[in-house]
Amino acid sequence: MIKITVFAEPWVYVGDTTIEDGYYVIRGGANIRQCGTSRGLGELFYGPTPQTKLDKVPGALRIPVGKMTAGGERDCHQEVWEKVLAELVLDSQPSGGSIDIGGEQVAEAASHPYKIGAPYLIRTVTHYYTGRLVAVHQQELLLEDAAWIADTGRYHKALETGEVSEVEPIKGQCIVGRGAIIDAVDWPNSIALPRTPK
Repeated sequence: MIKITVFAEPWVYVGDTTIEDGYYVIRGGANIRQCGTSRGLGELFYGPTPQTKLDKVPGALRIPVGKMTAGGERDCHQEVWEKVLAELVLDSQPSGGSIDIGGEQVAEAASHPYKIGAPYLIRTVTHYYTGRLVAVHQQELLLEDAAWIADTGRYHKALETGEVSEVEPIKGQCIVGRGAIIDAVDWPNSIALPRTPK
């Protein structure tokens, strides 16, 4: 459902909003850079005013639930905002960076090529990891269903078949420093991530 969500100024967003694993996930949305109203956000229920400034956010944006301010979330007229967001272009979108919300930096979707929810095989300066991407922060990637891959075996075969030589599954979530990453490649969606120790 499309909602307007209020975090720390000026981080007010509108988009298809859900709560997943302790995060607000906003898809196909926009940052409301300037409300353009005289009586608050309630005026935006039926769409933006002529003075409203919107910056499209491609992909999905994840913000911790605890970072929402007293402004909370507001319902919108679904059909009107669906059309507005569908017609929005990226002409005013920043080239990248991070959002600082309550002291926690969350990377903007435009600042990285990663796909939230996608499985990856990640090579760092010392180890390989597999896992499903949960969040991208300024300095870290957060993975679930992760494993340390001590030995991939033949690299191309691992990506074709999902078979690797040595697997050490990781319980809970895994944080990988972005500065240590050499490369990251898509793990085939049709193949389960390695989770059995061997």
